Amino acid sequence: MAFPPGTRHPRSISLALGLCVAVLLASGVAAIAFHDPAKAFTVHRALQQYRATSPTSPSSPTSPTSRGTTVPVATADQTTTTNAAPPAPTTTTTIGARGVSGSAPPSTAAVGTTSTTTVVPTGPLPGVYLYRTVGGEGLDLLGGISHTYPSVTTITVTPDGCGVSELWQPLTTRWNEQLLCETATGWDSVSQTTFHEFLGNTDKQAFTCDPGTLFAPSNAVAATTFTGLCAGGGIRSAESSTVVGTQELTVDATPVSALHIHEVDTITGASQGSEVDDWWIRPTDDLIVQEQTTITTKNASVLGQVQYHEAFQLTLMSLTPKQ
Repeated sequence: MAFPPGTRHPRSISLALGLCVAVLLASGVAAIAFHDPAKAFTVHRALQQYRATSPTSPSSPTSPTSRGTTVPVATADQTTTTNAAPPAPTTTTTIGARGVSGSAPPSTAAVGTTSTTTVVPTGPLPGVYLYRTVGGEGLDLLGGISHTYPSVTTITVTPDGCGVSELWQPLTTRWNEQLLCETATGWDSVSQTTFHEFLGNTDKQAFTCDPGTLFAPSNAVAATTFTGLCAGGGIRSAESSTVVGTQELTVDATPVSALHIHEVDTITGASQGSEVDDWWIRPTDDLIVQEQTTITTKNASVLGQVQYHEAFQLTLMSLTPKQ
């Protein structure tokens, strides 16, 4: 049995339940399938995990390279240096929301050296963001198995290569992680790793997106459309997105201008179905302010077609991440 790529934090998974179902039926204890407890992944655990793996000290409320600053770049050996001033000649790269500007190398540059410009991603500040959450997931297997998500869930943002990694984990048995990279056209979805557990059966799977699969375009205007494709584990998710427009939301009494993007995914392969997402993001750094997601798929199992359903809403509680 297989499930589709799911939400942005991230995409859902491929999960085999056939063996578990067979064991339950053979044991004559299929009734326990109605009770599949799932534990909430708490804010405390999210912070512990972030602090154990993040290169950013909890006392420093910025990424390793601060936004809006000038970053010196060593040029003689093409090596980027962010913690010490490099020898001349240098190229400076000014980092800001949706923009990069560089100064030309000094005219007194030493003969035989070259100059490069390094672009530092300008995504959300690293840390653990809290979201009010309503929703859950379930299967219609053996009369129905469901997991309810806790009232507060977290998205953990960490710098990662060309951009940021965003991990959403509502349960110890459910998480999505996605790598987003900033390009000249916006923020691209590069890859996703997903995890589910039902009835003691776990599965972790990776999905790769085609180059140019946008999550959010730069300089977006209403009615802008864009498409993409992510695939893995015999599942393909063809994405079609539309910029709805800008809407003012309120986060902890602070007004936030948010870009609303509507996305519809057609899922084929090992899973058949659809996913509908609505995102409200802050255009300056693509921080998720609000999200609504619904996924419905049919998947093959030893008992025939089984339907998987997930629906939830996330609402940002504070613009400042916990570190």
